[in-house]
Amino acid sequence: MVRDSLISIFMVVLLGLSVTAWAQDWQFWPELVRALDGSDDVDEIGGESALAATPLSDNADEIAAARFFSESARRDPLLATDRALAHFEASCAARAGLMLDQADERTEQFAERVLAHLTRPIGEKYQWRGRAAICDGADGVPLAGMVSVVKDNSGILRDGDAGSCLFGSIFGMSNETAIYLFRPDRLPTRQSFVADQTQEAERLARAGDELAQERQELALFHSELEVGDETNCGLVIEIRGPLAEIAVPANRRAPNGAKTFWSRIDRLAQPYTSVCSFGQ
Repeated sequence: MVRDSLISIFMVVLLGLSVTAWAQDWQFWPELVRALDGSDDVDEIGGESALAATPLSDNADEIAAARFFSESARRDPLLATDRALAHFEASCAARAGLMLDQADERTEQFAERVLAHLTRPIGEKYQWRGRAAICDGADGVPLAGMVSVVKDNSGILRDGDAGSCLFGSIFGMSNETAIYLFRPDRLPTRQSFVADQTQEAERLARAGDELAQERQELALFHSELEVGDETNCGLVIEIRGPLAEIAVPANRRAPNGAKTFWSRIDRLAQPYTSVCSFGQ
C-alpha cells in the first residue's frame, strides 16, 4: 500500500513537470475539441489515476488536445470513450475522411505503440482499458488519431469485498478517462504501412532461407562425420552407429571432469557454431 502511494506521488510529480511544457492546440479540429466536453485539467482524473496521463509525457509532441472525465463507477466505464469516438467519427466524416475499423492493422499498430504498456492486466479489481482510432484520408494519409485511457473501477463495486463496496457506496467511486487527440505526423500512412509489411515479409523470408540452409549444412555434417573430425565439443575419436565419442580439449572439462564422453551425433555441430551440450 505504501509502495503504491509512493509510486502515485512520483508519477504525479513527474507528470506535473512534463505537463507544464505541454499546451493544447485549440485550432486543431476545434469543433471536436469543443464537442468532447470534459475538463482540460489533468487533475480531474486524480493522482491515483496518473497512469492515464502518461501520454502527456510519452507522446507530448504528438498530442494536439486532451480532455479528462471522472464519472460514477456505477455507469458504463466506456461511456466517455464511446461518446468521444462518435464525435471523432463525425469530425472525420466532415473532413471527407473515414475512421478505420478497430481491427484494422494500422489502428492495431497505433494502439500497440501508445496503449499496450498502459492497459496490461494488473490483477487488481480495477482494470485499465483503452481504445484507439485513426481518421484516414481518401489518399491513405491519416488526418488525426484518437486515444482513450480508462481506469475502470466498476469491478470494485461489482466484485469487491464488503468493505470496498461500502466505501464506494458512501463516498462514491469514479471511472476516470483521458481522451487524447493525436496529430497525424507519426501515424502510419497506407503506403508506409504496406512498405513496412513488405519489408518485414522479405526479412522473414530471408531468415527462413538462412535457417533452412543452416539445417541442411548441419544434416550434411552429421551424415559425413568421421573419426578425426572436429566438432563444437572436441575431436571425434570413435563412432558407433548414431553415437560418437568425443575427446574434450585440454582447455575444457566435461561436467563430470571426464576427458572424453559419448554423444548422439545429431547433438553435435560444426566447430565454433554453438555451445557444447556434452551429449545432454
